[in-house]
Amino acid sequence: MTSLQIKNFFTDQQSGMLAFVREAMKGQSKAWLFIFKTLLSMYITLALAMALELPSPSMALLTIPVVMNQQSGVIMAKSFFRILGTLLGATASITIVALFPQQPYLMLTAIALWTGICAAGALMNKGFRAYTFVLSGYTVAMIVLPVVNTPEAIFSVAVHRFFELVLGMTVTTIVFDGLFPVQLRTQVKNLSESNLAFLIEEVRRGLTIPANSTETGDRTETNKSDDGTLQFQTAQKATCFEDLLNNAVFEGPWLSSISRALKRSNHYFMQTVTRLQSLRRLQNRLQDKGLAAAAQLQSLSAPLAERPNQDVSDTALLVRDLQQIAARLPQLHNTLKYSLPQDEHQAFDTGSALLTQLLKSLIRCLHTLSVARPDAEKKKFPRTRFSRTFDPVMVMLTMTRTSLICFASGMLWIASGWSSGATGMFIVVALNMMLAPLPNPLAAVKMAAIGHSTAPFVALGCFAILPLLTTFPMLVIGTLPFFLALMYIVTRPKLMGFGMPLLIGFIVALNLGYSASEDYEHFFNEMFGAIVGANLAAVGFLLLPGVNGTHRQYKRFMKFLDQSVHMAATSPLNVLAEHLESRNRDICVQMVSQLPAGSYRAKRFIQRSLMTQETCYVLVSLREDLQDTGISEQQKHLIRDVIDLINEHWHDGHISETGHHRINVCMALAMQSLTSSADEQTLREHLYLLADVLDEQLSQHSSSEHAEEAILAS
Repeated sequence: MTSLQIKNFFTDQQSGMLAFVREAMKGQSKAWLFIFKTLLSMYITLALAMALELPSPSMALLTIPVVMNQQSGVIMAKSFFRILGTLLGATASITIVALFPQQPYLMLTAIALWTGICAAGALMNKGFRAYTFVLSGYTVAMIVLPVVNTPEAIFSVAVHRFFELVLGMTVTTIVFDGLFPVQLRTQVKNLSESNLAFLIEEVRRGLTIPANSTETGDRTETNKSDDGTLQFQTAQKATCFEDLLNNAVFEGPWLSSISRALKRSNHYFMQTVTRLQSLRRLQNRLQDKGLAAAAQLQSLSAPLAERPNQDVSDTALLVRDLQQIAARLPQLHNTLKYSLPQDEHQAFDTGSALLTQLLKSLIRCLHTLSVARPDAEKKKFPRTRFSRTFDPVMVMLTMTRTSLICFASGMLWIASGWSSGATGMFIVVALNMMLAPLPNPLAAVKMAAIGHSTAPFVALGCFAILPLLTTFPMLVIGTLPFFLALMYIVTRPKLMGFGMPLLIGFIVALNLGYSASEDYEHFFNEMFGAIVGANLAAVGFLLLPGVNGTHRQYKRFMKFLDQSVHMAATSPLNVLAEHLESRNRDICVQMVSQLPAGSYRAKRFIQRSLMTQETCYVLVSLREDLQDTGISEQQKHLIRDVIDLINEHWHDGHISETGHHRINVCMALAMQSLTSSADEQTLREHLYLLADVLDEQLSQHSSSEHAEEAILAS
């Protein structure tokens, strides 16, 4: 081979390598920045842990993959709750060992019960509050298991573990927040503007498209409020925004100061959609009855439908225009009303009142968002609570499964006298704690088992060269290719469920410390322990897979919706409206996300959720007006009878025909007792809407029963 050929060969190789690097980097700048910051955090943490002579530098290193996130606010949120969970876990560890120092079976039982309770707590809470329970659970395993045979060392081990974890969290927070931070405030701003644009567009679309639109083509070109699509989209957006706000407050005082305004805007966002859906569904029902009031309501909505159709960044202009529309609405209402037959006036008045309430909610939503801008004068808003729900059966099953798996793995360890059984049990506890809050833990545990089972074999290659890495710079150079490859896998969305356990398992298997071990027997023993632990956890989830998406869980969540109606009829009115707005949507998101997309059950649940939300809205509004108006006691008694009958007869998402008949009789008496005065007219409008909603509810129930019979027959 000539020198020219050799030169060309290396030139070609270099060009090929550069092309490969360019292709790998293409469109992946954020991912590579994330990888860089993670690796920098890992090596700084490892260096500091060794410099401080902490007993287990690998434990400090293990913290990094657990808390790492592309957004700095999420890092801080995770770190805060991790410290809280670690403190709780350390306290529990010391208590358990102090109670059962020489009784391994009782100690094992206490660990199993504690981890079960923590897994249940993680499932009962959302976001990073759940993270506190996750951390407190496997912190106990991290602290107690190494001192089972030396209980007198529990306090020093607990202190060292705590400082190792805090070191990892502190370094990660500083690196991610100090180097090219990806702040959540930008994401909050973008998501709030996106939600507002979505709301404006849906208002425009919902008020523009004729009732019972049968346009062909994409369903998005028709009225999405009719088929429940808007209900589910709103629920997803509102829930996502709430979770984002809970994390964003850790970024600084600015977001913390406006979080109340943003949470309030999220409530008005949901409230506006509820009123839009009620208005649209009323129009459709009037259209079905062949009433001219449907077309007149369309005309009444026209000014509002035409205006919100520009850049949503100028909220002040939008608010001013909407206020002008609101001022003209009464005059337009009177003009259109008296062109209708007398017997359609009540229907038109009811629709007009809904439109007015929609307009008020939209203005309030815009106003709160404008107050939340950095340059706006800050205003104190009341606290807005986003209500969550959990499945008690799933909680009990999770607690039972976690406790049983942990106890079984511990018994296997004790019975076998296996020196590496503690590693297996730690993996079992860690996987159970980390996967407990997930909506589909069975699928996740399968990927986690594969990742943890693969990790020791990857670590074996690095373990073989560790004795050659005699200085810290050499340690960095030698381990960097492994960590780089593993982090690249973690950043692939489709591989993250496999990549994260692979990375964590790699760190556990490698157990980086002050000196490199050449004890292959110990390494293979620990490696086998990790594999056994990961697969034991998978077996536990397979034997007790949970109830996600099952028919019984579906029925329980249907009962949750029933409870919302009962709450709307009987609970104290203070913040009841906002409580039910968020509660019903949280129920919808939780249940539908566990069902096959587009399935009959998913569609039916969304429809049921939509009907429940509309019923709750009318009942609460009726009770509020009943409280504020000065009507006679007899009139109040008749209206309360209507509410009480709905509360009595509402079961399994519907009212029976018998109950429906009784309610209609009582409703007619209440309507007859009311005059056309302003206060009483509002009550008449709510009673009319309530009667209309219950009529549709009965019709939908009959249709769903026929559909289910057809499905079962097929």
